[in-house]
Formats: sequence, structure tokens, C-alpha cells
Amino acid sequence: MRHSLLSLMIFLFNYFSCEQPIRSEGDKFGGLLIVYNDTASTISLELLEVNLIINPSKDRIAIIKDLRPGNYSLFVKDNTKEMIIKGIHVSSDSITIVPFYLLIRDAGNTLLDPEKNKRLFTKIRMYGTIPFASISGKVFDGITHKPLKESTVMLKDFPWWSTKTDENGNFCINKLMPGFFIVFADHPNYHREYVLKVQLFNDSTSVINFFLPPLLIPEAPIPKIWDGTITEGPCR
Repeated sequence: MRHSLLSLMIFLFNYFSCEQPIRSEGDKFGGLLIVYNDTASTISLELLEVNLIINPSKDRIAIIKDLRPGNYSLFVKDNTKEMIIKGIHVSSDSITIVPFYLLIRDAGNTLLDPEKNKRLFTKIRMYGTIPFASISGKVFDGITHKPLKESTVMLKDFPWWSTKTDENGNFCINKLMPGFFIVFADHPNYHREYVLKVQLFNDSTSVINFFLPPLLIPEAPIPKIWDGTITEGPCR
């Protein structure tokens, strides 16, 4: 009897102290979006639980689809360091964004704990298949309505999804995740303008035009709500 009780205690201790297997949350799956830095060609990544080697991409992102909900670990190796990013949680019907370049920017040979970096792990609800959506438009001077070249257009909290306007103030950002976002435009000597509730859909382009008031005008513009203009296909 004593032997059986001891065996049960050892079993329970081992069960609860070990990392639990990936558990299903129904029949739905989730995914990961891993964002590289500019030196992606020197990086080797492996998603350990599924023995998946992730090859660097010229787009500086990697999409891993059809993952069962649960916790995952990412093994990272480059020319100078090796590390494991543990506890990356994947939920059903959502994409977990792993801003890889932010996580390793100041890290040495260390074991990173996402629980201490929760703000870096963002989830986007999926809309249909994984991705892609686009966003395009123009940036103007808010007084003269002349196009502003070299303006920065960016999705708030996602700095890798950004671009500069061309000579005619046009911008285009492709390969975005579907979902709701805040988008802003910025230019030296102008107030930044935010557009709220911008919805991005698969295989379509959400269109936004910005009108930036000069800094000579003391009041910054009030964030506006996106007007819902959409065109088919990616922007060019």
C-alpha cells in the first residue's frame, strides 16, 4: 500500500512539474507571425514542438499556419548567440505576432521568458485565411493639399509594417495581417495624424488619405475614424 502511494505521488509530481503537451481548443487552429530583423539571412530558427525549421525570408516575416493551440518554443541561432524563446502561446482562430528582432536586440546568450515581455506578444484575430491584406493612399499638406513625399506611414505598434511616400505622396504596404488597426502618418514639421478602426481584409486594399497640419498650427489633429474605402487585390 505504502509503495503504491509513493508511486502515485511520484507520478503526480512528474506530471505537474513537466511541461504540458500542446492541447487542442476545439477543432480550430492558430498561427504565428515571426518578424525578422534586417540580418535575417544569418538567422536559423526552429519551432521545437513541431520540429519545424523556419527559413529566413526577404520579406522579413514568416507565417506558420495550422498550429494547435498551446505553448511553443522557438530555438534561435545566429553568428553570435543561441537562445530559446519559451512560452509563445498560440490561441485558436488567431495569429500570435513574435517581434523577434525586438526580443533579441539587447539579449545575450539567455533564455527569454515571454511572461516578462507580454507587451511584445500581440494577437490578431483571423479573418478567413492567413494573410494577406494591403493598405494604400496619399499623404497631403493639410493646408495647401499638396502631396508630401518622404512621409512615414505606419501601423501603430507594428513598426515593421511601415513605408515612405513617393514623390507624389503615394504609399502602399502589402502582406499585412487581416484585422483592425490604428494607422498614422508622420512628417517633419507636421503634426502626426492617426486614423482609427482601419479594417484590413484578405486579398483587398484598404485606402486611407492623410492631411497633416503644419506644426505652426498649435493644435494636433483629432484622430479620425476610417471611412471604409476598399479596393480589390493588393496595392501596387
